[in-house]
Amino acid sequence: MTLLIGTTQGAAAHIISDGASYDATGKVTAIESKVAVFPEWNAAISYEGWTHPEHIAIMARGSGFTSGRDLVRGLGELAFDVLDWQLRHEPNAPSPELLLCAAVFAPEVGPSVWVAHSGGQAVRQGLAPGQPRHVQAYSNFGAINEALGRDADLRDARSFDLIRDGRIVAEAARKSEWNEGDEGAGVGGFVELTTVSAGGVESRVFKRWSDKVWKQIDPAGCHRRGVSARRPDPGRSGAPVVGCRQNG
Repeated sequence: MTLLIGTTQGAAAHIISDGASYDATGKVTAIESKVAVFPEWNAAISYEGWTHPEHIAIMARGSGFTSGRDLVRGLGELAFDVLDWQLRHEPNAPSPELLLCAAVFAPEVGPSVWVAHSGGQAVRQGLAPGQPRHVQAYSNFGAINEALGRDADLRDARSFDLIRDGRIVAEAARKSEWNEGDEGAGVGGFVELTTVSAGGVESRVFKRWSDKVWKQIDPAGCHRRGVSARRPDPGRSGAPVVGCRQNG
């Protein structure tokens, strides 16, 4: 699993993601960014699935895109291509599916967030495989309101502070059992905020944990079932949320 939140606030698009990758046994294999950055297109992509941001970046730049608009139009095909590459090189990957979340700033339309899914076992609300969808907000952790103890609109900086509330949500996600039978916790390493605006792409790490490579993530002092990952009611939160499953 990974933590992945995408939203727009004001004149920028944002992605919040954690920095721990792990194998099928739940052991951390790397602590590094899960965001592919495209400064030439004022865009960034993070993901749910078993891949690497370098693979996303290489394949995106090899696809003939010349702008952020090209990137979002081709986001579904990019998900297919990256997954195909991954399955050919790592056929034993635990979860043969991939979701891409792109934050883009285009001068004509401003900031936006897009998601596209490769198809597979996960059920996605209103998201057809290979079809990019513009979303007002995306979160793969379904208990944001529960973690914060109040209703939150991810699009409104007064309702959801990306750093303060992002830290609270990350801690809750780390302590939760998202999928029954998962080996250990999956959210870890660090939490990163990537911001895409007219000024370019900026990244900031705002939370770190003391996780170690080749060790399982152990959120000390917590009970993993303390926060459920129930899918929220988009009408209550004010921010449409698609997706419910997450992978390393």
